[in-house]
Amino acid sequence: MSNNTINIRPGVGYLSILSAINYTPWHATAEFVDNSIQSYIDNKPKLRRLHSNYKLKIDITVNAATIEIKDNAVGIGAENYERAFQAAMRPKKQTGLSEFGMGMKTAACWFSNLWTVKSKAVGEDFATEAKFDIEKITKEKNDRLSYKTSKMNKNSHYTIVTLKDLNHNPRGKSVERIKDHLASMYRAFINKDEIEIRYNGSSLKYKEPKILKAVDMRDVDDEVINPKKKIWKKKFDFTFQCGNKKRKVHGKIGIRETMDGKRAGFAVFRRDRLIFGSDDQPWRPLKIVRQEGSAIAKRLYGELYFDDEMEVTHTKDNLNWSESDQESFLNKLKSVINSDELPIISQADRFKKNDPTNENSKAQEKATESAVEKISKAMRALEDVEAPKSVEIPKELPKTKSKPIVKRKKIHFEDQIWTVYIKLNRDKETHNQDWLQISLDPKSRKNKTIEIQIMMNKGYTSQYFGDQEHELEGLELLASYIALAEIISKERGERNTHLTRYYINKIIDSVPPTID
Repeated sequence: MSNNTINIRPGVGYLSILSAINYTPWHATAEFVDNSIQSYIDNKPKLRRLHSNYKLKIDITVNAATIEIKDNAVGIGAENYERAFQAAMRPKKQTGLSEFGMGMKTAACWFSNLWTVKSKAVGEDFATEAKFDIEKITKEKNDRLSYKTSKMNKNSHYTIVTLKDLNHNPRGKSVERIKDHLASMYRAFINKDEIEIRYNGSSLKYKEPKILKAVDMRDVDDEVINPKKKIWKKKFDFTFQCGNKKRKVHGKIGIRETMDGKRAGFAVFRRDRLIFGSDDQPWRPLKIVRQEGSAIAKRLYGELYFDDEMEVTHTKDNLNWSESDQESFLNKLKSVINSDELPIISQADRFKKNDPTNENSKAQEKATESAVEKISKAMRALEDVEAPKSVEIPKELPKTKSKPIVKRKKIHFEDQIWTVYIKLNRDKETHNQDWLQISLDPKSRKNKTIEIQIMMNKGYTSQYFGDQEHELEGLELLASYIALAEIISKERGERNTHLTRYYINKIIDSVPPTID
């Protein structure tokens, strides 16, 4: 430091282009978290001498105008102050989370055009404040930055980064995604209960999926009597060839109790910090899962911890390895996790088949028994029903009292353009309204519009279909298939195509599912 200025080279031109770097909001936010954690790790004895019950706390606060990241780590000391603000100035110690000397500067400039760093280091009697105005720095081409100092108690310690004039402002659903990703990225630190990360006042927690407990499908093949259930999870530890060096990896792998096409997969760590595979972006290598959407892809869960010397990209979102290195690793991983002792991959693949001997069969049997009982009531409900000989499909459906959920899709079918609307009618009054209604408007010879409307508050819908995304999707698809089958049949000249839907609506009205 000299005359309360710091050298920020190479800053002038470089800083102005960092807003265009290929970051996600969670990877950018993670750069600040990395600095806080590394400051804690490097100074743990010092902090615990000052506070017997010390715990690292990182508070991230986001609103419409600013983002603030505050920690109670050791602060930025005089000996590291200039290096902390110079891009690409690597620290002397490069074995931690802050190894490239890029994180804070890159992430701050990605988020913001105007950012401030206030810091107070343990043992120093002053606090510092440096303000980065990227537009001003670029315009003046000044590679020295002034900062302020103020007197403060030697034992206080903190760093506060405030980002304004935002290029990227997390809001809405993206805030929840950032929270989920950060919880996933720092799960190893959070689970040790040494640190606490709060995002807008909410403490981040990572919840591991439930692991499958089931019989071994090989026992089913061998017709073992009363086979024991196993917990399908194992730990592993092995080395693999990476370039001209041997690298170590350890971790755990398991089969999820329930399928999840979004979050199943592997999370990859180095130095206890997740590199890639967080939350809803897990790693599902085809060498292991065979293909996207397979039962293996939807069931496998794993955490892979590479040794500290494994190189990563400067944005810390991937390992720095070649395709042949990755191939070598995956071959070894596959052989380890699919060993004869506990063949995780084979079990994940086969368990989806719902073999009659596994526990799913009990639920299937009970559901089938209940369905058979209700079929007789459905048939009795139709005894006195006389269907009309023909039904005109209206050009449009009546207006709903409540605001419906409506989605539209244009489809090319038989040299025509069909515009299909799926409409979820949420009216509370369902009397005299059919469960499934359709309309067909032939706009022209080449263009037709279909509306498919489902009454969501009918007893049938609420009893058998919950609020889970896949359940609702199944309901809407089933109703749409019935409607499309009727319309296409009618378009092709079939008679009485209305009867199936007519009878279904009568049954659903006459046999409420809550009545035994």
